[in-house]
Parts: sequence; structure tokens; C-alpha cells
Amino acid sequence: MAQKREKEETELKVLENLPICTPPAPIPAPPVQLSITGGNCERSPDGSDLKAPGNDNRRTSSATSSERPDLVSATQKVGGLAAQVENRGRLKRPRVVTRCSRSGCRKKIGLIEASLTIDGIFYVIDPGFAKQNVYNPKQGLDSLVITPISQASAKQRAGRAGRTGPGKCYRLYTESAFHNEMSPTSIPEIQRINLGMTTLTMKAMGINDLLSFDFMDPPSPQALISAMEQLYSLGALDEEGLLTKLGLSRLIGPFRNEIYTSDPVIVEYILKNNFDNYGKGSYNYSILRDLLGDGIFTVDGDKWREQRKVSSYEFSTRVLRDFSSIVFRKNVAKLTNIVSEAANSNQTMDIQDLFMKSTLDSIFRVAFGVELDSMCGSSEEGAKFSEAFDNASAMTLWRYVDIFWKMKKAFNVGSEAKLKKNIRVVDDFVYKLIRKKIEEMHKSQNDSSMELQKEDILTRFLQFTEVDPKYLRDIILNFIIAGKDTTATTLSWFIYILCNHPLVQEKVAQEIKETTKTKKVTDISEFASSVSEEALEKMHYLHAALTETLRLYPAVPVDGKLCLSDDTLPDGFSVNKGDFVAYQPYAMGRMRFLWGDDAEDFIPERWLDENGFFRQESPFKFTAFQAGPRICLGKEFAYRQMKIFSTVLLRCFVFKLSDSRKPVNYRTMINLHIDGGLHVRAFPRVD
Repeated sequence: MAQKREKEETELKVLENLPICTPPAPIPAPPVQLSITGGNCERSPDGSDLKAPGNDNRRTSSATSSERPDLVSATQKVGGLAAQVENRGRLKRPRVVTRCSRSGCRKKIGLIEASLTIDGIFYVIDPGFAKQNVYNPKQGLDSLVITPISQASAKQRAGRAGRTGPGKCYRLYTESAFHNEMSPTSIPEIQRINLGMTTLTMKAMGINDLLSFDFMDPPSPQALISAMEQLYSLGALDEEGLLTKLGLSRLIGPFRNEIYTSDPVIVEYILKNNFDNYGKGSYNYSILRDLLGDGIFTVDGDKWREQRKVSSYEFSTRVLRDFSSIVFRKNVAKLTNIVSEAANSNQTMDIQDLFMKSTLDSIFRVAFGVELDSMCGSSEEGAKFSEAFDNASAMTLWRYVDIFWKMKKAFNVGSEAKLKKNIRVVDDFVYKLIRKKIEEMHKSQNDSSMELQKEDILTRFLQFTEVDPKYLRDIILNFIIAGKDTTATTLSWFIYILCNHPLVQEKVAQEIKETTKTKKVTDISEFASSVSEEALEKMHYLHAALTETLRLYPAVPVDGKLCLSDDTLPDGFSVNKGDFVAYQPYAMGRMRFLWGDDAEDFIPERWLDENGFFRQESPFKFTAFQAGPRICLGKEFAYRQMKIFSTVLLRCFVFKLSDSRKPVNYRTMINLHIDGGLHVRAFPRVD
């Protein structure tokens, strides 16, 4: 006990005598007396290395740093570390960063680490050790273990000295220990923790083959097997390693809890039966409003009902249906000509990239009535808008991960500064189009000889009333973000599946040939314009194949709602106000208790009745388009676009993967993109 108390007093003496905020220049810092395990160490007035008298082998190394990052370094929030913001947005310098605990006292530190750059820190003492969370499989417990740091951590600690001016880091270990005893990098956390929650979450997302999953830092197979055995013993996994209904999981976070479910009964409850208690909430609204404003995807209550009513009417009109079909036929003809050039020169192409550009052109034409022409790249202004919109969408999504985004926004730094810049580009482009459309309408009213096209959504809104430009901007951008990537990703996965199922590809092509009554396509534009609504309605197998693609690869893999007041789910699971209840279309599409033993197989026939006609499934079981009052308004709009694109492309070409041995994986985004694109070859179809 006496030795322990002496050690604590020694550590206290070290930290109390350290000049935390005294700059090394131009005023020389006073000598610092350090007592380390009984040996006195002195720092000379000129700031040279520490040296223990009479023991040269215990000389510590010194590392300097003059890094000056422009941004505040902040990884995650910590409960005990607060930064106060003055009225003018300046960060107050805290009087005390931390104090050493007195003997017999215990200091409680939050589990989440914080890293903040605070002006005036010029000296750092690196003892060469750290506490790491390590799982002991024999005891079945996690514990904080004191372990030597890595060389990378040592360099990082040295970099914290003098972030805003010259500084010095004193290392309490030898140079030999740094090079010979420390590992280059730290052991990744996933390789030293209990994988039970990781396994449960991945299973809930539909990732069942964990042993073959491409982890960035793969854990040992034994650790994964042990985690699955643990979940099996708890009843969360069945004998085949699949998630049971008991596997509904609650993820407890520092700011809100998340509940994951794949039960259609619970999905129906939150999307329909108790609809008013589950919505976007202020949390999602605060994240999305800078880009999407008060659009239909960000608001609840009366604002949502008003926009839903207006949008429902527009999507049900024959004018929009006919106009959008014309736009789809025109753009698929452009796309098919590009594919034809690649096929004739035997070149590979990224079909996902082509779908992205083509669908964006289509959505933009339907929304604003103007040609963006991103496929050909002829519009420089349109290209800037497209890039800015993609960047703004990605940065907005990043807010769900970056817990310091509000602080960055207040100071206009980092990702928030870039987001603001990209949103400005988007707004300038959109408001310019709105002003131009208003001017055209005024001219047409004064000049009877000038005819104004009235098919696009923007014109139809302006036709009936003088609407606030901000209101129009929000409605149109929500429409674009809903239809831009969703159909493109689905078409990409559809082509990928057809490449792996050539018999299905031939069956779809045969149905297209019979319903369109074409023997040979000699003119692509002429054939595209001849595809009728009647022919599309008869393509039941194509419709089934597209739906089966959406079952396995839904455009939005995870969705959910925020609980607005305390509630209890139908299975008795309690939900607190502010909890996020997520359902997973990707996982639900692969659940055997929903779709049978062949749930992971691509079988379009499961969607056809005995007469070969398409049959619907419960929208709470097949959740690719949501369900209940918020069911996707553009469902038929999306199917029409996908069927027109598929009809023209598959009537003209046979598609094959450029490299069938290369694995195709999804990319973790709000939409289920193919990671790295989909590279295929197209071959002219020979009847």
C-alpha cells in the first residue's frame, strides 16, 4: 500500500511541475524536476533531452512537432470535456485541461475518446503505455489492459506537442525500445474485442457468411465462430447460423439507441398502424434540411401532408406519365448508342456509371424541363451541378457519423465548409432555372404566339399559383434525390444478375421480342420511341425479374423511423422516445422464414401466378418501396423507367461480365451502389 501511494505521489509530482501552457520561446521555460521510479531526471534550460544521472541507458528520447492544422481535430465527443463557444464564435481556452486524481480517489472517464487541439499546449510526456479494451474468451469478459503503444501511436502523441506553435514531446522510453520492442501499428480493435454484437448486426443486415466476408482488418475465424456459438446459446441464431426472431437487436449509443428488426409485423406497426408516432423527427430534419430543406423526405405532420397531397396529384396525372415516358425513351436511345459504340469496338464499359448519368438526365428533364446532358458532358454548368449535388449528398450523409458536424458548421470548417460550398453551387443552379422558368411564363402570358411547354413538374407548379422559389427548390431537389440513384443502382444490379443467369437473360429478351413484335432492330431511336405502354404492361416476366432484383438488392438497404413518444412494439419490445427503429429491406429479402429455403436464390418465377401473371406481395414483407402512408409515390414511375431501359438494351444486346472471376460487392452508402462500378461487355443480339 505504501509503495502504491508513493508511486501515485510521484506521478502527481511529475504532472504538477510540468509547465502545461508555458511557451518554449521566446521566454525559456524553467527547469523541470522529474522523479521517475526513484531516479531524478533533469531538463536543461535549453530544452534538451532528459537524462537520468548515473544511468545513461535510461535516457529518454525527445520528439518535436511544429504541425499547424487548419482545422480543429475532433474525433468523438467526450462527456467530461466541454468547449464553450462565445457569442462571436470563438473557443474559450479552458483554465484547466485535467488534474491528477488524489490518492484514494477514483477518476471516471467517458468511454468515448476525444481529441481536441487546444492552443497553448507545448509539452507532452509519453510514458509509452495505453489502456486498451481486450476480450478474454476464457473469462468471457472485456477488460481494460495496460499495453505498450505502437510506433504509430508514439508518432501521434509526439504530434500533439505544439500543434499551434513549436513544442516538444518527452518520451519515457529508450530509442532502442521504440525501434525493437514497439510494433509498427496497434492491433485493430475488431481483432481484440468480443464479436457478439458485430456478428448480430451483420446478420441483421443479411450478411450471413462472415467467415468469407472481406473485412478491412479480418478477425480470426476462431473469434467469429466463438461469437456465433455464443449467440446460438442465447437463442439469437438458429442451427444454420441464421438470425432468429429473438435476434431483434438494440444498439445502445451515446446519444440515441437503435433498434433493428426484420419482422413484417413490426414493420407494419411503425409504418402504418402507429404511423403518427414514428417519423423523421428533429434529429433527421437537422441533418437533412441544409440540402433538402422542407422537402417531403425531411418533414413530418402538416408540412408532410401538404406536400404529399400535392405530389400525389402530380404523379397520378396522365400528362406527367406521358411526358416522362417520352423522356425515358429519348435518353435510353442515347445510352444504347453509347453501348453500341463500345460493343462494336469490343470495349468494356462501366454500365453503372452510364445508368447514373442517364437517369439523372431523365429526372432533371422531367423535373425542370431542361436538358442536363451529363451523358455526353456537353453542359459545363450541368456537370458542375451534378458533381456538387453528389458531393453535397455524400457530405450530408456523413453527418450521421460525424458527431462534431454542428461545431464544424458553426466555425465553417472541414467537411461543413465544403458542404456549404457545394450547396451554394446547387442552389445557384436551381434558382437560376426557377427564375428563367418564371420569366418564360410571364412572356408566354403577354405573347400569345409564344407556346410554353407545360409537362415538367416545375412548370406545372408555377402554372396554378405563384409559389415561393424556396418551396419549389425543396420539392424539386427531393424529387431528384429520390429518383436519381435508386433506378440506376437497381438497373446495375439487374444487369449483374442477368450476366450470372444467362438463361433468365434470354427469357427476358424473348418476352421483349414477342411483346414489342420486332424481328430486328435497325434504328435504335426508332425502336425506343415505338415501345408502347401496352407492350410494357404485358411484360410480366421482366417485371418479376426486376422485382426479384429489388428483393435481393433493394435500392435503400436500411430504412427506419424515429420514435416520437415512448412505445411498446407488438412483440413486447420497449421503445423510448428518440430511439431509431430500423427495418432492413436487404436482410428481409434474404430471410428464410419470409421467403423459404431458396430465399437467397434469384428466382423471378416466385412473383408469377400459375397463369404467368405478376402477383403482388405484402409491402411490409417486400419493403423496397416502403409501405403505409409514406409508400413511395414514384413506384410506378420507377418501374416504367426501368422497364423502358431494360426493353431497349436487352432487345439490342447480350451482356457479359468483363471478368467473371472478380467479386462484385456493394458499397456502404445510403443507396446500394456496386463498389467500383459494374464493368461489362455488350454483344449485338443475333435473332
